Amino acid sequence: MTKYKEYLANSVMDFLVLIFSQEFISDTTIFRGHSNKEWELIPEIGRSNMFNLLEGYEDWKTFEEDIFERFAKYAIPYLNKEPKNEIEWAVIGRHHGLPTRLLDWTKNPLKGLYFAVEDTTYNNDSAVWVLDDSGCRKGIKNFEIVDKYPGSGFDVYFPDQIDNRLIVQEGCFTIHAFPKKNIPLVPIEKCKGITELIKIIIPFSKKKEIKFDLDKLGVNRRTLFPDLDGLAKYICWEFSLLMNSTSIL
Repeated sequence: MTKYKEYLANSVMDFLVLIFSQEFISDTTIFRGHSNKEWELIPEIGRSNMFNLLEGYEDWKTFEEDIFERFAKYAIPYLNKEPKNEIEWAVIGRHHGLPTRLLDWTKNPLKGLYFAVEDTTYNNDSAVWVLDDSGCRKGIKNFEIVDKYPGSGFDVYFPDQIDNRLIVQEGCFTIHAFPKKNIPLVPIEKCKGITELIKIIIPFSKKKEIKFDLDKLGVNRRTLFPDLDGLAKYICWEFSLLMNSTSIL
């Protein structure tokens, strides 16, 4: 099992000091926030609730193709520009909740922190994963390239700016290789050869305070989701603060 270091951050300042004290932090570092520190670094298509569906398919690839075919059949009328390849289809689908082999990351540490503390209703600690992707291939054009080397576990994909959310969230993805047989995907933290990976724990008791401080820094639901849904949820959160509610939307 891959070893990774764990740290604790009780504030935005703690988090930033910790981030910039790490020698491997550079332009190649990416971040992912988890509402629950126990969650693994695995894309939705590979999680247990989806893995059970794999029994009805020949392999992972045919399972994925069925999902994409169903999505593309009805999605085109809603798109300004039709995706050029299966990875672009996966990017669009992922941003609208489709289970894919993509796992969302951001190049901005504060935005990664926001996604870790956004939901304050769970009574558990959250976490920000920090990964140095300098050892990963970046010029990924199709999934076959990733699946050719399933032992490597994943590669990193920096997509074209085809979605407004992707732009403002400074998003990128890890693309996970499918095993040759119908066996579970391997979480990143358990992949062989991963050395530059850390996990920063955010205590549950500090989530609301950190979320409030991030808002003052311009990192919030309204700025990260530039649409009416994002605006509405941000306003609901503002009113929950005024009412001193324990429920933050």
